[in-house]
Parts: sequence; C-alpha cells; structure tokens
Amino acid sequence: MSAPDDPGFAERYNAALNLLNQQAISTGLPVGHIATSGAFAVARFSVWSMTGAAKSAEDLEKHRQPVIDAFLRTYREMLDEHYDDFVRNFDGYSRPQAVEVKS
Repeated sequence: MSAPDDPGFAERYNAALNLLNQQAISTGLPVGHIATSGAFAVARFSVWSMTGAAKSAEDLEKHRQPVIDAFLRTYREMLDEHYDDFVRNFDGYSRPQAVEVKS
C-alpha cells in the first residue's frame, strides 16, 4: 500500500509520527509503551470515524465485522510495507534502545 493521493496526507502522517517520537524522547518510557498508546489512539479514532456513517448503534454493530476486517487488512498492508522498508534500510535508520520482543 502506498500513500494515498491526498495532498495533506504526508503532513498529517508526519505530525502524528512526530508526536509519538517526541513522547518517546521526553517520557523516558520504553518505546513499546509509546507504540501501544499510539495504536490504541488510532484504533479508537478509526472506530469513531465510522460512527458518522451509522444511523444507529444497531447499524454500527451490524457493520462491525466488515469494518474491522477492512481496517485489519489495511493495517497489515501498511505494517508489511513499513517492515520491508526497515529491513531494506536497517543500517541507515535510527533505532530505539533495545527492547525485548516477546513471541
């Protein structure tokens, strides 16, 4: 998945990324905590964005699975694309301090 053809996309994406980077620097928390907070916020905002199309709570509930499936499919595409980018550019990108990855 490549960036959408949206003139404001890069500015919004960079603003959100800069906020998370600043939190990682200023809080001293493990970067995984910041990533989880960001993911939680995006999930909440994503659901909120869908409520505008719903006529009622029942209508929102009726569309739950297709909406979740669409968001998960899109998120996976974005995650795969960024993962590939970091693998290709591993030595050129800065990285946070080592974190333990639990499988």
